Amino acid sequence: MENRKLHQTEWVEEARQYIVRGQHGVFRTVVDTPVVLVHKRSQVDENLCASYGYDIYEGHYNGGTLVANTGDLVFADFGECESGWLNRYVKYFMKWLKDRGLEPVYANNDILLDDHKVCGTCITRYGRIDYTTIFISMNPNLDHIRAICRKPMVKVPKGLSDYGITSEEIEAMFLDFCRADTAHADDTHA
Repeated sequence: MENRKLHQTEWVEEARQYIVRGQHGVFRTVVDTPVVLVHKRSQVDENLCASYGYDIYEGHYNGGTLVANTGDLVFADFGECESGWLNRYVKYFMKWLKDRGLEPVYANNDILLDDHKVCGTCITRYGRIDYTTIFISMNPNLDHIRAICRKPMVKVPKGLSDYGITSEEIEAMFLDFCRADTAHADDTHA
């Protein structure tokens, strides 16, 4: 399994190539250009997205709109369908948050703190490959999100920076998870 940090535009192209080749890999990036992941473009006001500088990516998943702002984190995994990677990550991340005295709740593919969305997830299936995306909010722009999304917010986002957590800490936690998950995979295949 490959685990690399990529620039946002590199990450999108690498994702496409991994899906085409059917390979497994894990990528992480800090958002440098705001991005919106939608199931259908009709979920957002494309003109406002353009005027605010948001790139739009359409994914084939069941779910709402994921909005990532500059400084937010995106993690992605490409692997065999039904690998369970997302479930393992969510459990690891929630324990990590609990160890910091927080009370996370997992609800409909999102992690909430104090009823605020701090992490959104989705899985897009391409043949036998699952493309799992995790968006972690550090400093959401609520005015932009309210303006560009056509549906009212069901879960209002809040940044992990509001809880004193830095992107460096999140990235270190993610790398620890990847090392532990690789060791787990090695143990199960031995």
